[in-house]
Amino acid sequence: MKLLPKLLSATLLLTPLTATADFMWLYTGSGSWQATPAGNVGRTDIALDSTLNLDQEANQFAYIAIEHPIPVLPNLRVQHSEMTWTGNALITAGTDLNGTPFTSTQQADIALDLTHTDATLYYEVFDNIVNLDLGITARLFDDEASLIGTEQQESMDLEAKVPLL
Repeated sequence: MKLLPKLLSATLLLTPLTATADFMWLYTGSGSWQATPAGNVGRTDIALDSTLNLDQEANQFAYIAIEHPIPVLPNLRVQHSEMTWTGNALITAGTDLNGTPFTSTQQADIALDLTHTDATLYYEVFDNIVNLDLGITARLFDDEASLIGTEQQESMDLEAKVPLL
């Protein structure tokens, strides 16, 4: 029985009594990816890929994230993503982007801008072998789509605030 207290004392003396905690971290980064627009825009459901002939483009993004050790406050990440496409297409009479239909069929320069900024508040649920962050994002769009024909032009503001998980 006298051996147990000696082993316990020796174990406590030889065990380092240190603790670690997260500190304030600042992360930045950027990148690029290829994206092809799909879907419809305008009052007559103009197809982005087949009608407007918008092809795959390289799009860039940049972000900054701040993480801290205060458990009740969420971490913050802000990301800005450039997403623009340009092209040229034959626009048929009656095509209506934003209320004024094209009166005749004509060639038009196309511009679509879906650039947006994300603001994310998140918590690190796990930060060891498995990394798991959970949070909410507000995505802010302030963009435009335009058709500039030989005889007429139309544009449409694309503004939205989209909540994401």
